[in-house]
Amino acid sequence: MLDLDNSGSVTPKDIGVFFEHIFDDETTRLKINEISKPLKVDSQQYKLVEQICIESGLDYYFGYFFSEGITTHIFLEMTSDMMKAALPKLLDQHVAVLILKIKDYMARK
Repeated sequence: MLDLDNSGSVTPKDIGVFFEHIFDDETTRLKINEISKPLKVDSQQYKLVEQICIESGLDYYFGYFFSEGITTHIFLEMTSDMMKAALPKLLDQHVAVLILKIKDYMARK
């Protein structure tokens, strides 16, 4: 698609021409603009994460989880090692508390 002269290589000019043609077409430009809009966040996906953070006295971490895209589904599947790897700013003792809260929630579920 980008290789305009079928030479087997793509030059910066080929890339420039490709993008020039995309933006010349109004329909394509509108589609690109629609795709580029920020996604709407469903706050329900984060409700349990927020609740567990608050119950643990670690409500200040909720913003961190939210910014990293840790939804309730992901949160409930996390192990201690996964949490430490994905969220290096968390202190070890806080990870332990959160994991205990997750296990408690899962046991009650």
